Amino acid sequence: METRTSWRQGAIAGLAALYLLGLGFLAGMTADRLWFDAERTMILARLTLATMQAKERLMLLELNRTPGADKSDVH
Repeated sequence: METRTSWRQGAIAGLAALYLLGLGFLAGMTADRLWFDAERTMILARLTLATMQAKERLMLLELNRTPGADKSDVH
């Protein structure tokens, strides 16, 4: 009888270990995705700002280099 009880306890302990391992894996994946999303948001914000600044510089260069352009005609 003790062998049967011992086997059951081992099986229950093994299943509990698998459950905890799976739960830890899923929690780790969730934390990684949240961290990645936050990092991605910061990178996209910097990229958007850099793009806007580059476009602004290009528009100023175009405005200043257009020969004979009257600045009052620019909308």
